[in-house]
Amino acid sequence: MKAAELRAQSRQALTQELAKLQSALQAIRFEQLASKSKNVRKLRTVRRDIARVLTVLRLGKPS
Repeated sequence: MKAAELRAQSRQALTQELAKLQSALQAIRFEQLASKSKNVRKLRTVRRDIARVLTVLRLGKPS
């Protein structure tokens, strides 16, 4: 997900995307604890996507 795509979205859509990404991150962490997932890159990408969404939200974009 690119930052330019995120900037084009509304504030409400960004908060929904953030909630979806956070639940995905939690699921990935549980999979890793159970040693079911060997894809470490997926965890990193979701964390970075969360950071991008939070950055766009904190820029003070009007709703």
